[in-house]
Amino acid sequence: MNTKKFKEISGPKNPIGFLRKRGQIALFVIIAILIAGAVAGTVYLITSQQKIVKLPNELQPAENYFVECIKSYAEQAIGIISLSGGYIELPAYDEGSEDRPFGNYLDFQGFEIPYWYYLSGNNLEKEQIPTIESMEKQINNYLAEKVKLCSFDELSNKGFVINYDKTKKAEVKTEILDNKINLAIRYPIEISVGDETRKVNFHSVAIDSGLGSSYELANKIYSKEKNSLFLENYTRDVLVLYLPNNDVEISCKDLTWNVEDVKKNFKQALEANIPFIKLLGNYYSLSKFENKYFVTRLDEDITNKNINFVYSSSWPMNFEVWPSDNGIMVAEAIGLQEEFKALGFCIVPYHFVYDAHFPVLIQITNEKGEMFQFPVIVSIDKSVPKKANVGEVEVIKNEICHYKNQEGIVNTYDEIGNPLENVKIRYKCISSICNIGETVLENNKASLNALFPKCVNGFLIAEKDGYMQRKIQLSSDSAFSTNLVLMKLNKLDFEIKVFEDGKERILKDDEEAIISFISENYKTTVFYPEQKEIELIPDIYEVKAYVFKKGNLELTDKTTQICVDVPAVGIAGIIGQTREECFEMSLPSQLENIIVGGGVSEIYIGEENLAQKKITVKAEYIGLVSSAEQIQDIYTIIDLSLLDLEFS
Repeated sequence: MNTKKFKEISGPKNPIGFLRKRGQIALFVIIAILIAGAVAGTVYLITSQQKIVKLPNELQPAENYFVECIKSYAEQAIGIISLSGGYIELPAYDEGSEDRPFGNYLDFQGFEIPYWYYLSGNNLEKEQIPTIESMEKQINNYLAEKVKLCSFDELSNKGFVINYDKTKKAEVKTEILDNKINLAIRYPIEISVGDETRKVNFHSVAIDSGLGSSYELANKIYSKEKNSLFLENYTRDVLVLYLPNNDVEISCKDLTWNVEDVKKNFKQALEANIPFIKLLGNYYSLSKFENKYFVTRLDEDITNKNINFVYSSSWPMNFEVWPSDNGIMVAEAIGLQEEFKALGFCIVPYHFVYDAHFPVLIQITNEKGEMFQFPVIVSIDKSVPKKANVGEVEVIKNEICHYKNQEGIVNTYDEIGNPLENVKIRYKCISSICNIGETVLENNKASLNALFPKCVNGFLIAEKDGYMQRKIQLSSDSAFSTNLVLMKLNKLDFEIKVFEDGKERILKDDEEAIISFISENYKTTVFYPEQKEIELIPDIYEVKAYVFKKGNLELTDKTTQICVDVPAVGIAGIIGQTREECFEMSLPSQLENIIVGGGVSEIYIGEENLAQKKITVKAEYIGLVSSAEQIQDIYTIIDLSLLDLEFS
């Protein structure tokens, strides 16, 4: 923001900037007389009694100097109000919450810019849209304090004597027009030089500024966004194009995504795409016809102004995914189950829905380089653009975690009964998972005494690195105390070998295997050779191994119907309900990974086994089939073949 150095300016100034018509002047006189009769001593800034003071030429430089000082402060006020979304005096601060981390201001390049639309910390939809009148009032207040700071030291050195009351505030009247701002200031000063002395009560300033025009356009853009949700619609397209949504992949491996990685990818995609959004006008040219996708039309074309939409990945964002657990999104493979073995391959269907709330800054720059900017919160609810219903309407969303008011005690132990500290405790009620805290070791007991949200049939979740997650159903509608035992996960090196023609061998470069360990309390799967470690607890396991070889096996073209459970969208999705979704899937015309061996065994794995360093699974190599009809025979042989497990 530029601050001018005050200098002497010659030439007369018009001290009254915006008395409009003589009829208006007469009206002001009548109003002044009526109110003056009721309230004695009331001072009116603009009345018909205000006289234009004609100063002698030798005194005019002092008035010019003072007006230039006022103008400089006025330009400061206009700059602040333009870059702060129409505000100098900020609204009361709303600090936000864990779910709504953005508060009610956007911090951008040193400016705290109030959102014109946002979601408050307690989940209320709110607007903070300034009016022309409120901006005029803020400029009035700003100048009322600043005018008395004008220094006349430079004039004193030239023989001028300026007398004024520094304890008094100026009275200011601002009028914002489309491309001009008029100011009338009542601030008495007495100017003397040589034998000449005059008292000047009123001063006027006219500033060329497009604030009014830019503000009017900002309102039109905001109304367009509010009614058509064009920012949300572009965001939904980014979700569909860049994030895992609703799809089926050919694979025998479970697919997993880290929610934080998905969020990072989403932010990067927004940062790359949002700047391309344009409003129909003459301030850009399209390099490609398909870029018309990014153009939105207002009621009128944009001329002589540049509109930018800004997003930064460093800005706060609320981002949630359903289904996910402990920050991981999982899509489970189907195809090794009995009903799918005849397919000869596996599929991974998945359906994820998202909540995303984040800021977008809208900047309007006119031909003189003056910028007006304001931010809004873009809101996606269950992968659907959320329609704004402002007026402090409560958002339909669980806020269970904000109401922790029931005392509970959780004690944690390892499998041999020793206190286990630093165990992270969370509580799941409906679809909300609340972070409660960690157990602390004190007086030979690892415990957490904390407040929980009241909930019937919720789930208590305990987690610690190197231990199996413990999850129990527990109601927190009354005070409770509970003990949780966490089983240590034992990490071993892993390898699989096959018996072919009576000889044991390692897998070849074109072979891979899927090995699952399933017990009543725990399950894990190894994809070999990508994974060469496994974590297990002492238990009785059913172990299944399937060995695949790369190749090409021609199949008959056909389709089959696949049905999976997916999260219900909308209110049902909030409370964790699911629905069955069925779809027709075209089976591939050829297989590239062909089943060639495997086996099944039930085995007890005890502490003495887990004390070893390595586990080796040995499976039967059956051979490569020559036709699709033989695939089912391979699976039948695998089910009858025993695995051999060796610990070393």
